[in-house]
Amino acid sequence: MTEESRHEARVPLSALVPEAFKLTDRITRDAVEREVKRGSEVSCTRGCAACCRSLVRISIPKALYIYERLLESERLWRDETLERFQQAKETLKQNGLTETLERSLVRQPEDVSYDHRLQLLFRQYLALHLACPFLVEETCSIYSWRPVACRQYFVTSPESWCVDPFGNNLRRVSLPLNVTDLLAQGTADVLDEPFRMIALPLALNWAAENQELVKLKRRERSRRWAKQ
Repeated sequence: MTEESRHEARVPLSALVPEAFKLTDRITRDAVEREVKRGSEVSCTRGCAACCRSLVRISIPKALYIYERLLESERLWRDETLERFQQAKETLKQNGLTETLERSLVRQPEDVSYDHRLQLLFRQYLALHLACPFLVEETCSIYSWRPVACRQYFVTSPESWCVDPFGNNLRRVSLPLNVTDLLAQGTADVLDEPFRMIALPLALNWAAENQELVKLKRRERSRRWAKQ
C-alpha cells in the first residue's frame, strides 16, 4: 500500500465536512453579493424557519460528522436533541415514509427517475410539517455546523412564500455548484457504491449502524488501489 493510500484510509470521511462548509460559504457569499448588486434582497433572516420543515438530504460524511459532534456535546443538550430525533423518526414511521426515504435517496447509475422521486418526496415530507430535530424555538441549534444543504439555501422571494414552496414560485439564489451532491458523489466513488443521501432525521441511526462498515469499505478500496 502506498503512503498516499495509507493516508486516505486513515482520514475519516467526516473530516471532509469542515472543508465543504468553507467551500459552500464562499460560493453562497459570492452568489448573494451578485444578487444584491442586481438589486435583489435575500429574504432569509434569523427566526424564519419555514425551510426547517423541508426534507434535508445529507451526505454520508455529514451524517458521520453530526453523529460525532453529538457524542461530544453537553449531555443535557444531547439528550434533548436525541428525544427530538426519536419523535421525528416516529412521525416518519407513522406516515409510512421511513422505508421510502431510505430506498429513494439512493441513486443507481443510469437512474433517470431519481429527480422525479425526489420532487415527490419533498412534497410528501413538507406535508408533514415536521420540524428539523435541531430546530429549537424556531432557531437552528447547530447553526455553525448546519448541513451544507441548509448553508446553500437562500431566496429572494417574499419570506411568506416559503411556507408553500411548491404553490409559490420561489426565487432561489442560483449557485454554480451543488456542494451537497458533490460531497455525496465523491463519497460514492471512494466507497465504490451508488450515490446515497440520508434524510436528516434518520442520520444518527444510519451513522451509528454504518460507521464501522464505512471504515471497512474504505480500507478495502485502499487495498485495491494499492494493487493497481
